[in-house]
Amino acid sequence: MKNPISVAVLVSGKGSNARNLIHYFSTISSVNVSLVLAAKPNEELELFCKQAQVTFAVITPWEETKALTKLQEGAIDLIVLAGFLRKIGPELLAAFPDKIINLHPSLLPKFGGQGMYGKNVHRKVVEYREQQTGITIHLVNEAYDEGKILAQFSCWVVADDTPESVETKVRTLELQYFPQVIFDYCKALPNI
Repeated sequence: MKNPISVAVLVSGKGSNARNLIHYFSTISSVNVSLVLAAKPNEELELFCKQAQVTFAVITPWEETKALTKLQEGAIDLIVLAGFLRKIGPELLAAFPDKIINLHPSLLPKFGGQGMYGKNVHRKVVEYREQQTGITIHLVNEAYDEGKILAQFSCWVVADDTPESVETKVRTLELQYFPQVIFDYCKALPNI
């Protein structure tokens, strides 16, 4: 394993998983979250990154070519999508084969695909009266939420759950397991 592996986190939302990853890897010398790319301005996350000495950049409107330039300038080895709502195109897929990981808030293949993110997923879980839901951490390919699954973690859904309570359960799984799965994947990477 290259020391350290340089990770970029791509976000579209508040960045809670990005903050969690930065915090988790701050004490691990073999993996370094060195870049956060946001699809829209996020002053709170930008300040957090500045304090953590992580480069933060906003690309809006999102342009994959600009993103690729930033990733190459940062000598990034692995991309992690954490609440990133844009489809990854062929340019990034070609530049980072099997090196783009996504976090999805359901147990794929259930409730995946275009438009299935955040509360949209949790509403469907409640609507379909699922007994379990959870998270899927997977590699990204050319189709929404269809890349190779690296790990899944589940939680129970009970009769009085709401989309909001399901979201809370799923968020707990994200914060608990996502960083470790990223770390395990980094350890298994051949020399980059």
